[in-house]
Amino acid sequence: MAAQRLSMRKLRELFRLRFEAKLTTRAIAASLGIGNGTVCDYLGRARVAKLTWPLPPELDDDAALTALLFPEDAKALTERPEPDWAHVHAELKKKGVTKLLLWQECLEAVPGGYQYSRFCERVRAEPGVRARAADRAPGARPSHRAGVHRRKAQAAHLKQAHD
Repeated sequence: MAAQRLSMRKLRELFRLRFEAKLTTRAIAASLGIGNGTVCDYLGRARVAKLTWPLPPELDDDAALTALLFPEDAKALTERPEPDWAHVHAELKKKGVTKLLLWQECLEAVPGGYQYSRFCERVRAEPGVRARAADRAPGARPSHRAGVHRRKAQAAHLKQAHD
């Protein structure tokens, strides 16, 4: 899970403690109740953005300060190339094909595609995929008889004819 950002009030206090009070990063971290790495990260962003203290009046707006410190958010989200989901689902039905193999093939075919975790989310979200047990409604529990599934799995390998 991604870490949450500091509030703008805490962020301004961080800058004040560093530039006005000349505290160390550890002292700032202890004062604000955040990690030392977090303090270093925000100070690094301020250094890249060439911020000075006191902050210029045009940065009194939280949105302006956010856009300056987090330029990656200001960029327009680019559309990722979509794989052919019908082909993906058809391939998944074949024996020995895994989502990892399909994801690798999709990346080779279309560089810049989804990362593996997002690819798996999209595969589950696309129609035509059987719901996992965790995704089913609580009342729709499958019945279970001990040993049935294991016997079926073992029998699948015994179907080959031996002379």
